[in-house]
Amino acid sequence: DLTFGDPSLFRHLRGTEGPNQAQALHRFFTVLALCHTAVVDEGSSSESKRIIYKAESPDEKALVGAAADVGFAFLRRQRTTITLSVLGEEQTWEQLQILAFDSTRKRMSVVVRRVDEGKSNDPTHGHVLLMTKGADNVIMERLAPGQDEKIRKT
Repeated sequence: DLTFGDPSLFRHLRGTEGPNQAQALHRFFTVLALCHTAVVDEGSSSESKRIIYKAESPDEKALVGAAADVGFAFLRRQRTTITLSVLGEEQTWEQLQILAFDSTRKRMSVVVRRVDEGKSNDPTHGHVLLMTKGADNVIMERLAPGQDEKIRKT
């Protein structure tokens, strides 16, 4: 049932290609798992262990599904929290604000804070974070100065 997978991606996630790459991938997939308005389909079969998502757009559904496929699964949304399974570790995030996608902004943002006990070595634990996804041209023009080398690499 895997819809997205690449052996080299999984090596990078495990950190075999260096800690910086693993950390960047963890952040990327965490954003995909948190920055959306998708919901878990209540008809998802617990027997198949496959979560089915409902989303406002096919793109959003695909991004949430891709994150789940590599181990960053969106499990549920409650009134003010989102629960993820990140590489087998359950995480609870408080969702403080949603800035919905619209055609003017061409991006979506969420303001979140991780609130579970979690791993003590997570530098973001307890901090308020702004996570944004959107059209590449809109995101690129909002990067901090001096990012040209990183842009070329990606």
